[in-house]
Amino acid sequence: MALSALERDPAAGGRFSSAVPPLCRRRPCVLGVDEAGRGPVLGPMVYAICYCPEEKLPELEALGVAGRGS
Repeated sequence: MALSALERDPAAGGRFSSAVPPLCRRRPCVLGVDEAGRGPVLGPMVYAICYCPEEKLPELEALGVAGRGS
């Protein structure tokens, strides 16, 4: 992922993406979505998504990561 344009002009915003992990193309997965910022009126917003194979959820929950529907 090239960040050079964002580094040159952070206020310009941008859209960055990466491929779906190969493991998540073969197995059932859940997605975690989060956002941070103040929104388009007061400042930039950042959205992120995280893939997790369903069989790995107990490991995340043991670490204290919120579970399904939290």
